[in-house]
Amino acid sequence: MSIRRVPKSSKGEETWKRIYDSAQKLFLNQGYHKTSILAISRDSGVSPATIYQYFESKDNIFEIILESFQEEFFNLIKDALSMRVSLDEKISYMVNSFFDSIWKYKSEFKVYREAEFIDRNLAARFHQILSDSLKNTFPMNNDLYPPVTLWFLIGPLMYIGTFWVLWNETEVPENVREVLKDFYVNGISKGEFKVDLNVYRILDKYSRIEEEPETKGERTRKTLLKSAELLFGRNGFNNTSIHEIVSMSECSVGAFYIYFKSKKDILMTLVDDTNKSLRHFMKICTAEIKDRRNIEIASYMAFLDFFRRHRNIYAIVREAEFVDKKISLEYYEKLQKAYFVPLEISIKNNEIRNMDIKSLAFILMGIGHLLGHSLLILGETSKEDFRKYIDPLSELIFYGLNITEKGRGSIK
Repeated sequence: MSIRRVPKSSKGEETWKRIYDSAQKLFLNQGYHKTSILAISRDSGVSPATIYQYFESKDNIFEIILESFQEEFFNLIKDALSMRVSLDEKISYMVNSFFDSIWKYKSEFKVYREAEFIDRNLAARFHQILSDSLKNTFPMNNDLYPPVTLWFLIGPLMYIGTFWVLWNETEVPENVREVLKDFYVNGISKGEFKVDLNVYRILDKYSRIEEEPETKGERTRKTLLKSAELLFGRNGFNNTSIHEIVSMSECSVGAFYIYFKSKKDILMTLVDDTNKSLRHFMKICTAEIKDRRNIEIASYMAFLDFFRRHRNIYAIVREAEFVDKKISLEYYEKLQKAYFVPLEISIKNNEIRNMDIKSLAFILMGIGHLLGHSLLILGETSKEDFRKYIDPLSELIFYGLNITEKGRGSIK
C-alpha cells in the first residue's frame, strides 16, 4: 500500500483529509462497490485529478481506512490481554473498549467487514495475526487452541458489534456486554459436563435433506436458484447479471421474471431458502439428542456440514450484508429466535447457567459465524476434521477462560 503524495503543507493535509473523510462516509453509507472516485470527488469538492495526486485508486483509499481499523483493533486486543489485572477485569476492558471503539469508528469497522469478504488473503492474515497474539496471551496445552480461542473470543465481538452498530445503528447495550463478559470467563455449563461421543457421529447418520418430488415449475425455479448460487458465489452479486443467470439455466429472461422480480429478489430468495434448509437440517440432526449442551455441539457439526456442501451460499449470505443489511438482519434474527425456547428449557433443566437467552443466542451464533468463515471460506476443512476443532472449542464454551482441571485444554 502506498500514498502517491504525502501532504507537506497545511493546505495539502486539509485536502487529503477531505478526500479521506468523504470516502469513509461513502463506504459506510453505500458500500465499496457503489462508491466511485467520481462520487468521492463530488462529495469532497475535490477534482478526480487532484484525488489521484494523493491516492493511486479507490482501492488505495479503502486500504488506508482498513489499515487504520486494523491498527486500532490489534492495539486494543493487545493492550487488553496484556494488562496485569484479574481475568474479569481484562475481559471487561476488552469488551467495553472494542464496542466503544467500533461505535466511534463505524466507517472503519464497515470497511473491515467488507474487506474481509472481498479479500480472503487479507482476512486470513488478519486471523493469523490475532491467533498468534491469543496464543501468547492464553497458552493452552493443545496446538489447536490458537484458532479455537480466536473463534471463541473474536466471533461474538464481531457478530454482536455488526448486529448492533452496523445493522441497528446503535451502541451495543450494557446488558449484552455484561452477558458476554460473564460468558467469556465462566462459559455456559451449569456444572461439569462431557460431550456424548455420539454427537460427533451424527453426520454419518444424517448427511443430507431428503428432497420431495417437484413440478416442472418448481424445477425451473430451482435451476435458476442453483445458477444464481453458483454465479454469485464465483463472481459476486455486483458482477453477475440476470442474463448470465438465465443463460446458465437455459431458460428465457421471461421465465426468470415469472419467479423473481429482480436480481436482488433472487438473492433474497436464496438467503431465505438457505435459512429454512439450514434450520431444518439442524433440527433433524439434533432431534434425538436431549441435553442442550450436546445439542449446541451437534448444531455446530450440522452447521459446518451444511455449508461444506454449500460453500457458495455461505459466501452469498455474507455478501448480502453489503447489498442490503435488511436481508442479513432478517436471516440472523430468524436463526436467533430458534434458540429462545430451547435455551429457556435448558436453563430450567439446570443444564445451562441462568443467562439472558437473547444475548446468549448472539454469542453462540457469533462463534459459529467465525468458525464457518475460517474452516469453510478461508480453508476447505473436511467433514472428518470437524471434531478435532469443535472438541476443544466445546471446553471453552462450557467453562469459559476459567478452564480448570475439568478441561483437558486447561490454561497453563
